[in-house]
Amino acid sequence: MLEGRASIVTETGVFIETGDGRFWIAGRRCAACCMESDSLLVLGEARGSRVRCWEFRVRPSSDGLTLLRRWLVRQWGRRLRSPEASGLASALLAGERSALPDRVRRAFRGAGTSHILSVSGLHVSLIAGAVFLALRLAAGRRPWVVLPAIAAVSAYVLLTGARTPAVRSGFMASALMCSASAGLRFHPLVLWSCAVAFVLAACPGSAWDAGAQMSFTAVLALVLFSRKFPGRLGGLSAGLYSGACVTASLAPLSACTYGSFQISSPWATLMSMPFMVALFALGPAALLPWPLPGGAVRLVAGVWLVLLEKVSLPGVPFPGWAWLPWVMFLGVLLALSKRKGFLKRFR
Repeated sequence: MLEGRASIVTETGVFIETGDGRFWIAGRRCAACCMESDSLLVLGEARGSRVRCWEFRVRPSSDGLTLLRRWLVRQWGRRLRSPEASGLASALLAGERSALPDRVRRAFRGAGTSHILSVSGLHVSLIAGAVFLALRLAAGRRPWVVLPAIAAVSAYVLLTGARTPAVRSGFMASALMCSASAGLRFHPLVLWSCAVAFVLAACPGSAWDAGAQMSFTAVLALVLFSRKFPGRLGGLSAGLYSGACVTASLAPLSACTYGSFQISSPWATLMSMPFMVALFALGPAALLPWPLPGGAVRLVAGVWLVLLEKVSLPGVPFPGWAWLPWVMFLGVLLALSKRKGFLKRFR
């Protein structure tokens, strides 16, 4: 018999967190009856970390934010009338991935964009940037503007479950907004180090969480390897380059967690940004009793999934002999990054 909290819910089963670790509870009936953050009492046969469920009992979480998240998921499901569209809106805007159909999970996994479904830096940056810029336009450069912006970011992080990547992103976004309001500048590596210290102090167990490891490694890769590209296509080139750096840096972690890493991730992520921004803008409007926003959300979600299915490529394994070339490749990326004066020696 196991008792724990549901951390990840899919169509085929549930991951629960217990005092003895994480266990996979296989069973569509169990997955259909619970959502993330619910408590589960499971009677079944355990084989390692996998449990074959015989009987279960669900105790829904009763905290206010979880109840709000449940209400939002139900409203999107009722108004959008599309499992794909409502599942994407629930995952991106409320951090609830239990409503995601298998087709959505396969499309994002195959394209190497599963990180988009987990609330992290992309999502928090959109919320923080939109709120901060709106307050700046409305109230000017008054120092107090940063306080409601930080409150909005904190509320979003808590609403989506306060997972480690979201907490890290919320801390860094809040620090950046404070420094912008005060006219200060922090080195990105210092900011990243402070975020690591903050998250580990708040939740020491996050050091062993695969999602947290990938989140911090991805941000560190952006800090160390980022560079600017001139010309009209400089932004596009920088986006593809940054995506390639993150994909290369996460290759061993992705291979250990999922069995392979996706080389289609850089361009698939860049291609997904307009669709993600559109869903962030249209998702809240779809809760209103108007047909137009709901139809727009269904259209955006449908086109997004089709494109992801078109650009996905087979996963690439990370064999043992690849460690030395991988370290050497990261060294080359570091040398070619924005280190002033390095390339001038070869001109």
